[in-house]
Amino acid sequence: MEKSKSDIFEIIKDYHCDECKPLELTDISTWIEQFDETDRSFVLEEFLHLLRQGIYVSKEKALELLWNNFTFVANKLGYNGDLRTFIYESHFFNVQKEGKSQTVLFSMLDTLVENNTGIKLNANGGLKVKNFIYIDDVVATGKTLLGTLRSWLAENDNSNAKSVVIGDYKLIVTVFCMHQWALDNLRWSLKSTFKDDTFLKIPFVKCNYLIDNRVLYPSAQLNLILPIKDQSKIVLDYFEAIEAENYADRAFRKSGRPIKETFFSSSENRDRFEKIILEKGVKILNKVVSKKASNRPLGATYPHYKTLGTGTLFFTWRNISNTCPLVFWWDNPAHGWKCLFPLKGRGN
Repeated sequence: MEKSKSDIFEIIKDYHCDECKPLELTDISTWIEQFDETDRSFVLEEFLHLLRQGIYVSKEKALELLWNNFTFVANKLGYNGDLRTFIYESHFFNVQKEGKSQTVLFSMLDTLVENNTGIKLNANGGLKVKNFIYIDDVVATGKTLLGTLRSWLAENDNSNAKSVVIGDYKLIVTVFCMHQWALDNLRWSLKSTFKDDTFLKIPFVKCNYLIDNRVLYPSAQLNLILPIKDQSKIVLDYFEAIEAENYADRAFRKSGRPIKETFFSSSENRDRFEKIILEKGVKILNKVVSKKASNRPLGATYPHYKTLGTGTLFFTWRNISNTCPLVFWWDNPAHGWKCLFPLKGRGN
């Protein structure tokens, strides 16, 4: 187990490196010792296998991705290396609260851009702005992204939406990680709101890591936590007690899916790992007196979804999405759990 702990630490050691208390090797030991003794070695080894597939973005990697995504979008829009014109003709959304992921990434990209071009993002160069770009780290449920774009599109009696539809404005989303279901819902919601099928293909998305969570598609990769229905009584009782109705048919994956396992080390190990993570999450929530309807054992989701959670397995150096399973971020002594990735800026 010690080798697995050390290997995991080498991957995630810069978590909260910008904070006063970065991650320590002993934090991994504290976390894993909360699992049943017979499961500890297995959980560490399987988690290490998953981490090696790129589900953790260090600060150094984030800087690389930000710049690569920036230049990719510029070239995709036809600027062919003319980054100064691209900057002058582009507006980058920066609407989240201070300290949230978008503001942090905007600041990092702004510095990169200034160092490489001599000008800053959203600079006034006297040119007409026609590219509107939303950046973020993870889009899981898509709630924040949808709210931002819907509000902007609706400004001035839907004038921005009309400009996007006729092609005068380009709407782009660039993120490290996105759930496919969230993207599908985003486009459908915009189409429904603004009554135009054009939005079924808008916005253009540059995503470095796509989570294929199309539960009902036989070919879906399902690179997330999504267990089969063969679970313990405590889990099934919890599921039946969820006071929601929508998407109950997507709460569990069918046995034998995905058809070819490419995410976990094997199909059998997927089943076992998911059962362990799910049951621990249920036991944590069962100790919570006043529960938020959105909190589920596999991570936060829409309250009206009858599912076990979003199941995100993607982490960055700066924070963890609360759409990840609770065992990774829930941290409350009253509930008997010490997490691996403490949340910043959100309570539980």
